[in-house]
Amino acid sequence: MLGMYVPDRFALKSSQVQDGMGLYTARRVKKVRGNKGEVLYILDASNPRHSNWLRFVHEAPSQEQKNLAAIQTHTGEKEKICPYCGQKFASNGTLRVHIRSHTGERPYQCPYCDKAFSKNDGLKMHIRTHTREKPYQCSECNKAFSQKRGLDEHMRTHTGEKPFQCDVCDLSFSLKKMLIRHKLTHNPNRPMAECQLCHKKFTRNDYLKVHMENVHGETDS
Repeated sequence: MLGMYVPDRFALKSSQVQDGMGLYTARRVKKVRGNKGEVLYILDASNPRHSNWLRFVHEAPSQEQKNLAAIQTHTGEKEKICPYCGQKFASNGTLRVHIRSHTGERPYQCPYCDKAFSKNDGLKMHIRTHTREKPYQCSECNKAFSQKRGLDEHMRTHTGEKPFQCDVCDLSFSLKKMLIRHKLTHNPNRPMAECQLCHKKFTRNDYLKVHMENVHGETDS
């Protein structure tokens, strides 16, 4: 295929070109005018100068998914359909963000380091690791957090809320990671940390570390 025309940039991001090297999708395109004066975007897959406009992708939308998207456009349905997986979205914006999970596109670059993100919100939260900004303040004490999730988890230390309950026993926990760690105790095949001096076994390495310090008087050098 020497070239392809699509009506808009967003459609081109979801369009693939097959050549001898593999399957690609466009990153940047040229704007041209169609026969009726309409704006079109062109990608010439055979031109080596356009090689930096292409990016390898690992999967392509099936013909069924393409047909589904075409039907949606023809009928004027409000739901937007992902051409990769068929998932539906209420707006082009949410669909555009979702498609990045398929293409790997990360347009939001951190100005402080090499990390990049698919969502602007992800970049904002990451930047706080550089600026040390902590906008979420606890109303009960002087602790502050960079993310709302951190504040929500911290507030449970004040309220005593333990929403994560073990389905094997009656114990509940304030954090999901604490529940996951606890459930290892119910697994007979769980990996055990063993003391090399007395061969006592522990479900966690930090328990073994405390044992080594308290019983054998050994600490990490």
